[in-house]
Amino acid sequence: MSSALPYTLEMVALKAIPARVFGVMMSLEPALAALSGLLFLGERLNVLQWVAMGCVIAASAGIHLSAPRVAEPSTPAELIT
Repeated sequence: MSSALPYTLEMVALKAIPARVFGVMMSLEPALAALSGLLFLGERLNVLQWVAMGCVIAASAGIHLSAPRVAEPSTPAELIT
């Protein structure tokens, strides 16, 4: 269940939100995991590890912001054509 539940929720979210937004949200997962480890387990990351996670998040957000706007299909029939 520890892998199946998050994977299922991710697939449901992917259907509900645009893929670009989903990609940025997925890049936030390591930071949220590190924050959870800090709060619940007392694990601490060094500054370099936090900076590295910030770089990954910034790169993902930068790709999202700089990507050309493409209309996403709104109905399954548009996916076929």
